[in-house]
Amino acid sequence: MRTLVAGLSESTAHELLASSAQIVTELQILQSWRHLEAAVEREQPDVMVVYVAGDPRSVLHRVSAIKQWYPRVHVIAVADHAGHGLTTAIDEVGCSDIVLLDRGPADMARSLQSLSSRHGGTAAGQAVAFLGGKGGVGTTMMALNTAASLAQQGASVVVVDLHLYLGDVAMLMGVEAMPSLHWFVSRPPSFDPVMYAMSAPRHPSGVSVIGLPGDLAKADPVTAEAAIRLVDDLRFAFDMAIIDCGSMLNEETLAVMSAVDRRLVVTSEQRASLEGAHRRIQALEPLGLHPSKTGLIVNRAHADSRLDWGAIENSVGARVLGRVRNAWKPVKGSQEQKKLLTEACPHEGVTSDVAAVATALLPRRRAQKEAIGERILRLFA
Repeated sequence: MRTLVAGLSESTAHELLASSAQIVTELQILQSWRHLEAAVEREQPDVMVVYVAGDPRSVLHRVSAIKQWYPRVHVIAVADHAGHGLTTAIDEVGCSDIVLLDRGPADMARSLQSLSSRHGGTAAGQAVAFLGGKGGVGTTMMALNTAASLAQQGASVVVVDLHLYLGDVAMLMGVEAMPSLHWFVSRPPSFDPVMYAMSAPRHPSGVSVIGLPGDLAKADPVTAEAAIRLVDDLRFAFDMAIIDCGSMLNEETLAVMSAVDRRLVVTSEQRASLEGAHRRIQALEPLGLHPSKTGLIVNRAHADSRLDWGAIENSVGARVLGRVRNAWKPVKGSQEQKKLLTEACPHEGVTSDVAAVATALLPRRRAQKEAIGERILRLFA
């Protein structure tokens, strides 16, 4: 991508772009703001990187003018810090992303890679929806801890609370839902998806959180169309988007189920839960979803269970992707601490079970790469 950098010294610009050599095909560095508009007209860059410091309003005013004349130019703002006010101002002038100087080349590479994916018209990420076979089977727990395990394995992850009116993702993670789900789905079509990576609050585990606001009575309804657009956008901003749909089947959750890459139905070993999982999988069939994209997660599984899982897979209509052992004490303890399993009890068996589910969701090439890396480390251990 042709890239124009403005407001940074040559040494800082080269350092910031050190990990982006395969993405940046042409690079121009403009240290003076005086000739910015002329440089954009002359170079016709795909991406303009601008340092927002000193007087952000003045810089963003010039960015806004350039975006009006050259709407196809993506703008990445480089800042020393990113508060909610600055993020909002950058969004309003049409910038695509914010990169923080203290995160350096890795953050810039992430931002440029996201833009490169959009520039080519193909999203790199995957979206996975979690749906409960019935209420109380631990759907939210599975979604949150799978997201944390994915982040621990190196993926950029966002978890979305689509359990409308009953969701508690932000509360369980101890994160303030600001901005909330309703703010994200109300963004105009011009809102660049990569802004999600900077706008969503982040849990200490590295998982970004799009939660529900405290007062839902004042929030606009989430439409099926808005939910689908959100899923599509999140694929551009993150490696993995984990969506907690609770156990409800309504217009919004059905729309999301039709838009995601994988659908995981969470059940327990109890008959009522298995029957509920079967009914929900049947409800998804009219959507024309391929059966291989729907899997079962058996939560609170007992080691001495005598259930015939082959027969259950046939009757329910989906294969078992993972079984998570019944470990009430560590799970309850992590919830009381408002921590995820990777933080509260990283060495417990239940944490390993969830990690196995996360690994099964990772793209095959990533999983193979990690396995090869582990074998190499063992050779030199």
